[in-house]
Amino acid sequence: MGNASTTEERLPKPARPGRSDPDCKPNLSKSQAAIDTGMVVIVMASVWSLRFAGASQVGALTMAAGLVTVGSLLLIRKQSIATLGLAMPKSFSELMIPSLRLMGLFGVVWLLLGLIVTTVIGQPETSSAITEQPQSLWGFLLDITLITWVLIAFGEEVVFRGFILQRLINLLGRSTLARHLAIGLQAMIFGLGHLSQGISGILLTASIGYLFGWFFLTGAKRSLWPLVLVHGIADTVMLTVVYFL
Repeated sequence: MGNASTTEERLPKPARPGRSDPDCKPNLSKSQAAIDTGMVVIVMASVWSLRFAGASQVGALTMAAGLVTVGSLLLIRKQSIATLGLAMPKSFSELMIPSLRLMGLFGVVWLLLGLIVTTVIGQPETSSAITEQPQSLWGFLLDITLITWVLIAFGEEVVFRGFILQRLINLLGRSTLARHLAIGLQAMIFGLGHLSQGISGILLTASIGYLFGWFFLTGAKRSLWPLVLVHGIADTVMLTVVYFL
């Protein structure tokens, strides 16, 4: 009894998925991971292609379709949203410290790469998020809340970093090389989703996608909330400056 009690005391407590578990491993086969990734990419690409038919707000529609597809696949696989990295932080500092670190990295990467890319290739094409901004103040505030924060900041992080990246890791393996390859592939998909911004826009967003993917696996301990916060703040600042200027 004494030995059993000692052994029981030494057993580690199970980690909460999406927060302290360093791998947050979805219980999926490689074929399931491949199917899930392919389905999300195909659905989003199909909706994105509506821009060629003259549809507006295609970016928001694409992310809405992506979120619905991810949610449906989670239900089919009987998985919790915590496996995406959506477990709530234990404290305010657990959210803010990684967020501030990521904000600093984001600023440096955006400024340096932006300077290099625009000098060598040219300015990115204007994003539809800017060209399709509402004219009224109330419309702008509603757009910032529902589209920028919910569908773009939250939606893109859930779909690309929380879902696609982790499916790719499940598919490719968990070695250092495999993880970087998975980060690179999701960054490439993320960048191609901004094809309307031209080559410069693709390169810049793909680079940010790589940074966010790497930080999600390392600095954020697989929590999406710091990424969502930084993403939302960055887009809000950019759109607000454009609106009032």
